[in-house]
Amino acid sequence: MPSTDKVEQGAGSNPHTSPDSEGQTSVTAEFTKKDELKDAEGRVLHHFSNVDLFAHGKKMRPLIFKHGGNVLRSFLPKIDLPAFLDPACVDCPANDLPLTWFGFAFNFTKAETYARRHSLIAPLKEDFGEGLEIPGRIDTGITLSNVQQDFYKRFRSIKIEIWPIWDEQGEPEHMFALFSNRMLDPVTGMQKYEDDTERFMVEFDYESRDYAGWYLDRRLEL
Repeated sequence: MPSTDKVEQGAGSNPHTSPDSEGQTSVTAEFTKKDELKDAEGRVLHHFSNVDLFAHGKKMRPLIFKHGGNVLRSFLPKIDLPAFLDPACVDCPANDLPLTWFGFAFNFTKAETYARRHSLIAPLKEDFGEGLEIPGRIDTGITLSNVQQDFYKRFRSIKIEIWPIWDEQGEPEHMFALFSNRMLDPVTGMQKYEDDTERFMVEFDYESRDYAGWYLDRRLEL
């Protein structure tokens, strides 16, 4: 689950934990490290994360990230889009912002749920797809292709992709990407995508928006 800027108690296992000197798990250690991350000019990322600071039309100068680095990769993902990645808060064209995607970490079980709901399951066949069906086995590649093609028919405002991103450990992974920060309206933000986002959650059996987050595009090493 993507992190927030505060520690949430009682949320179950948290990926941002580390053992203290007595072997106990500290839920604040990793958050503290994230809060200390700086851009190439020494500006602390955490200080420019709160969108409320820019609620009255004030815009910030873009943060600077070194190509080949891992500062932004270490800071993300986040449940809420940081202000320094929001086109409504930064004084630069949206396409100049580091590309981040809103969505859910890829989970084939969720894709299978959607596929079964819409009769998109492709059975695995012997002899590289030319022979008899293998009972109880799923051709994951064809099934995922079927699911992705079906997205385009059922969802209008969002273009759902199985997209490569950096995960919570800064490792290469995939996600269900719904839209990017560069696609946000500078005035209404995510509003136009809300209905389809809720539909996506229902179709894929996600119970909470807290499972969604903003992830850095894997093509960027920042």
